[in-house]
Amino acid sequence: MENTTASAAYRSNDIIHVYEINANKDVKLLDNYVVSKTPLLVWWWQTVNFEGNTIYSTGDEMLDLRKPPGVANPSYRWDFNTYFASAPSFLNENQTLRFKDWRQLTRLDLHSHSANASRPNGVQIFVRPNRYEAGRANIVVYNWDVKDQVAVDLSSVLPIGSNFEIRDAQNYLAGPVMRGTYRGGPVLLPMNLSVITAPVGTVERFPRHTTTEFGVFVLQTTSGRKS
Repeated sequence: MENTTASAAYRSNDIIHVYEINANKDVKLLDNYVVSKTPLLVWWWQTVNFEGNTIYSTGDEMLDLRKPPGVANPSYRWDFNTYFASAPSFLNENQTLRFKDWRQLTRLDLHSHSANASRPNGVQIFVRPNRYEAGRANIVVYNWDVKDQVAVDLSSVLPIGSNFEIRDAQNYLAGPVMRGTYRGGPVLLPMNLSVITAPVGTVERFPRHTTTEFGVFVLQTTSGRKS
């Protein structure tokens, strides 16, 4: 998620026209894990609940806040967040602020934490079950330690004895990177993948697989005996 601004766009004569709404009502950004090259844009919301988020920017600017015009006191619950950057800065109505000044001026993030680190470390894994299909889930891995394999706990989505397969979301049609019968405990997923499914038709830029630092996988149960 890079931009919470409500907007619409259309193309005419190779020119992109953008219409932005500056009277947005309310938004909740809770417990997100955001990695971006550009600041997170939170523009023109009258009510914001922004808590429990981890924000990592490869640049120094973490986020860009703009209040809705004509609203004297917008309602913001904004706290308990973690920011990663070597020298984090924040944009408030186009004014650039360091973390200490951001908190003092806006009275936001009073219990939040600035890691003062150029990047996170460790491995962050999200297993997100599919609400419409039992035994299916998306697995998102942030592999900051650049490991060739990471251990993933599937117990929240797979019963013991389930046959399953896991596919690389960027090369889904190539077949599973892992299959078997779930015996409990973690499974090891490969992170040094490099092949992607070729796009159909002519594309301006041929996509590349993400590096070892990031991977997305699709887990699904299967029928029949699996080795």
